[in-house]
Amino acid sequence: MEELTIIEQSVLELIPRGFERKIKVPDICSIIDLDERDVKAVIQMLRAKGVPIVSVRGYEGGMFIATNEDERTIGLQAFKNQFKSMEQTITNIEQADLNNWQESLKIAE
Repeated sequence: MEELTIIEQSVLELIPRGFERKIKVPDICSIIDLDERDVKAVIQMLRAKGVPIVSVRGYEGGMFIATNEDERTIGLQAFKNQFKSMEQTITNIEQADLNNWQESLKIAE
């Protein structure tokens, strides 16, 4: 059994269970008077302790604790998309010609 710190418990209590009720990180920050970086770090610690905190992006987005496989899948989609994008960025940089990249570009006139 994982023991939670006071701050972990405070953040966990604010994250709703289920897709229908979500909370945005700035809202958590305003309630417990922490900055976004600290709240995100606490959320990562809670995930490392096994809490299935996921999120959806966009206007209606926010964080929530997945309560079933469908919610987990929905909540993981943003992370999977971000991972694919980061992986492509790494590949692009690894394959870039360090000496001749400028010659491969055509400047717009």
